[in-house]
Amino acid sequence: MEIGCCISSGNIGKLPECGFDFVELPGKELFRMEPGQITALRRRLDKRNLRCKSLNAYCPENIIIAGPGQNLGEARAYARKIAAYASELSVVQVGVGAPRSRCLPVGYDRTIANEQLKEFLRYTADEFAAYDIYVSLEAVGECYCNYINRLEEAKDILDSVRHPFLRMVLDFYNMEQSGEADMDLKQYVPFAAHVHISDDEGSPDRRGFLRTDRYACHEGRLHSLVEAGYDGTVSLEVDCPPDACLCIQSCYFLKKVLNC
Repeated sequence: MEIGCCISSGNIGKLPECGFDFVELPGKELFRMEPGQITALRRRLDKRNLRCKSLNAYCPENIIIAGPGQNLGEARAYARKIAAYASELSVVQVGVGAPRSRCLPVGYDRTIANEQLKEFLRYTADEFAAYDIYVSLEAVGECYCNYINRLEEAKDILDSVRHPFLRMVLDFYNMEQSGEADMDLKQYVPFAAHVHISDDEGSPDRRGFLRTDRYACHEGRLHSLVEAGYDGTVSLEVDCPPDACLCIQSCYFLKKVLNC
């Protein structure tokens, strides 16, 4: 198993050399770059012996995943550009959470939303599949949006679409919001391409590094994850800039618990 850290490209230089195997960069940040900037970013990562194996924060809210105003042509063009950049950075999977892109108005027909999401995922997965990159749907907590909040809902969408490059992200922070963090994950692990874990500093918009007072809780959940058969990548998904001490502590904890 490999351990990564979610970070913006501007903070790569602040990430201490504490054992992270890779970084996870925001997709919407890459989209704003020019090709030459992507090449320079790859050089910066190479100098630190880091790979960008994964992307989070897939898209800005104007790229509608499901809901009024969805434009599949725009969504596919967005995916095409990100996929090419992701390939240059050696990305292997991209997570699609993006809650602000799937907040549904009160009373919006969920059958319509489901069909919109399926089409979005088909188009998006097709673009990334050209580079052998997986697209992973993420169930997000109700503190972020009101659509696809539970693992079962995400799995139902995957079962319906059945795309060979479509998987899911298991995010313990979001699972905790939905009361799913301590459930048996055996039925979901076969669909999982990636895992997120984090604590917060008082609100869902301030996700941070792992707190020592919650180590026992995290250890139990991670052991259950491994017992369910998961052996892939795990990222600390944080909103704050990297703090050297907290990076070192969290990375060491994860490496120890996961024996990697």
